[in-house]
Amino acid sequence: MVANLVDLRDTAVNHIKNTFTEKGFHIASHPGRFTVSDIKEAAQRTPAILTSILRARESDDSVEFASFILYRATNVDRLYNGALSIASKLIATLKTLDHKYSLNIPEEISAECLFSGSLEQINITLWAVSWSWHLQPHTLAGELGSLDDLDFFNGFDAVHNVGSSAVNDSVNIQAE
Repeated sequence: MVANLVDLRDTAVNHIKNTFTEKGFHIASHPGRFTVSDIKEAAQRTPAILTSILRARESDDSVEFASFILYRATNVDRLYNGALSIASKLIATLKTLDHKYSLNIPEEISAECLFSGSLEQINITLWAVSWSWHLQPHTLAGELGSLDDLDFFNGFDAVHNVGSSAVNDSVNIQAE
């Protein structure tokens, strides 16, 4: 059985969604690690669990994930205890991820607080729950399917303000 990385990520995200059924949770995939500006944008919808694939190894059919937990403090919860409760439930949830792709349940689960002073300024905490999912042999063998349905970058139009003047910029890339 061969799976692509999108299918594996979506399987993991859907498993988390099916467990966190409480109203108000934002659970989605994310392209990778965060910058402070990414966190500010994502913090508009908290609590949130955003899951990314960080590494895939065909040599041992494993995929390493990180599920990032974003949580805002409240007047009642100044220590971000809610984030700890979410992390605890997420760890338990990952231990039940048994899918047709699975060789076994996720392993090497760890939770790390990424809280910093810059996050405190925007009243948010960030936790990363990382884990490794070992898959059935040859699951990551790859696919030779078509990539014709991808959106390819063809160029852009922009207006830049330079001093008191507006400068138009246009880049068009011709596909071969």
